[in-house]
Amino acid sequence: MSIKKRARTSHVGNTIQLIGPLIKKHWRAYAGLTAVMLVDLALTLGTASYFGKVTDAAVGSRLSELTWLIPVGAGLLVLTISVNFFDTFFESAAVYGVTRDLKEALYQHMLLLRTGTMNSLRSGDLLSRFGNDITAIQNMLGSRLVDVIRLPLIYLSVFIYLFQISPVLSMVSWGIAPIAIAGSMIFGLLLRRNSRKVNRLTGDNTQLVNETLQGFHVVRSFVMERLLVRRHVKQNQDLYNLEMKSARLRGFYYAGGATASALTFLVSLCLGAYFVSQKTLTVGALLTFITLVEHLVYPLTSAAGNWVNFQKATTAVERVQEILRLPVEQNQVPPLLQTADYPCEPVRSIEFRHLTFGYEPDKPVFSDLNLRIPAGKKTAIVGLSGAGKSTLFALLTRLYTPQQGSIRINGRSIASLSLSGLRESIAQVPQETFLFNGTIRDNLRLGRDVAETDLVRAARIAALDDFIRGLPQGYDTEIGERGLLLSGGQKQRVAIARALLKNAPILLLDEATAALDTETEARVKAALDHLMEGRTTIVIAHRLSTIQNADHIIVLEKGQIVQQGPHERLMTEKGLYRRLHLIGRDTIASI
Repeated sequence: MSIKKRARTSHVGNTIQLIGPLIKKHWRAYAGLTAVMLVDLALTLGTASYFGKVTDAAVGSRLSELTWLIPVGAGLLVLTISVNFFDTFFESAAVYGVTRDLKEALYQHMLLLRTGTMNSLRSGDLLSRFGNDITAIQNMLGSRLVDVIRLPLIYLSVFIYLFQISPVLSMVSWGIAPIAIAGSMIFGLLLRRNSRKVNRLTGDNTQLVNETLQGFHVVRSFVMERLLVRRHVKQNQDLYNLEMKSARLRGFYYAGGATASALTFLVSLCLGAYFVSQKTLTVGALLTFITLVEHLVYPLTSAAGNWVNFQKATTAVERVQEILRLPVEQNQVPPLLQTADYPCEPVRSIEFRHLTFGYEPDKPVFSDLNLRIPAGKKTAIVGLSGAGKSTLFALLTRLYTPQQGSIRINGRSIASLSLSGLRESIAQVPQETFLFNGTIRDNLRLGRDVAETDLVRAARIAALDDFIRGLPQGYDTEIGERGLLLSGGQKQRVAIARALLKNAPILLLDEATAALDTETEARVKAALDHLMEGRTTIVIAHRLSTIQNADHIIVLEKGQIVQQGPHERLMTEKGLYRRLHLIGRDTIASI
């Protein structure tokens, strides 16, 4: 098989593989569309025949025949109205049903992608696939899919019917109509190639706008407006040029179809009028013929038009399948829409055994790392930037998987646990808190069924309740996108309240009080001390003064444990921990 043939087969196969199961799920809607199609075909032939009979009866002054033709026309009108209604209804059910399921499948798959994979993808490009690409696929569904059967059936039925009226006219019309097909096929291939460029550039443009909105304060701070405007103008102009190229291609296609249709009609009318003058064709038969002759043209031009849309859709299918084929995290509980309750067992031990990991295989962060975290104690991890502190958190929560070695909780490798069960047993307070657009209540609950008393108690312990009650809508106050209306300290307290509500046996703190003022920090530290009681707590320390009371301190340097023990003992050793204190390095950056 040639490369071109394999490519064409691949396009069709990809499309069937993606939307075939979704169409099967909504088979009732497509069965309804098929039934409507058959009734519509019968109505098309019946209405054209009706016009001819009425005309011939009028020309022949056959009043009695006209009398019974009038109610027949009323019946045809009612049927036409009903067909239009059901065609719209079934097409909407088919198109929007498949589109809904496709969006859900894409969204759920995206949520399960591995962390490293997600970090390599651009948010703007993903948004483009949810928007433009899904729309392109949607344009191929519904009636256009049924047209694969409907258009050839209409063409054959009409041709046979017209051939019985006038074989000569039918053959002449048949010879003219297919001229538009060859050109349309060429334009379709050109459009597919151009659509790839349009989709790619649309993703770039969406990414630029998304980054501008997310980094708005950075843009203002570094006076980047002129640079970003120039970049946006260039992308928009390039996109405009590509869209205009597509418009020209579509224009040639539609002009070719209109020319073929007009030429067929004109030849049929003139030649048919000659036959009427020669008494070899009645006026009614000519009216029936020219009414139906368009149906010898539009099935061919519509099929070509569907081919054009199919070419655009196959490009969108390729882009959507690029995401759906990316590997997902293993041991995830399916389906995502199912609620589940994971019992959180008390932690007896956490061990890192012979751990080797690198974000890039040839650049390991850890090599044969062995570490034991005391259960029910507060363990602090310190080290310079790049030492591997945050990487330990990422590995423990299985955001990444080590190349060698294992991490064990209560003697069981976390690789054997379900991801949802593992992460349900871990509460984390990051240094930078992400908040969702919505109310304070929504961001505290995070979809959980939390009693109001527990919600208020957690907010009170996190020194947040007084602030919330001072707001106009209290806990139902909208906080804006990414919590824009809250300060850094308030966001951090929301994160602490979340951890309190989760009530997990393992607690990960990434310097949870870093963004708080002195007075609030003292109150939150007391809350955290209460939260840490009976829990296995691991703290990434950026300020050494905050972890002097830790039960165990681990000092990392370039992925290796260089010291460990309590504060007093580490200060007696001539190591990195003591040097950091002596030179006044109170703040240590994390990776």
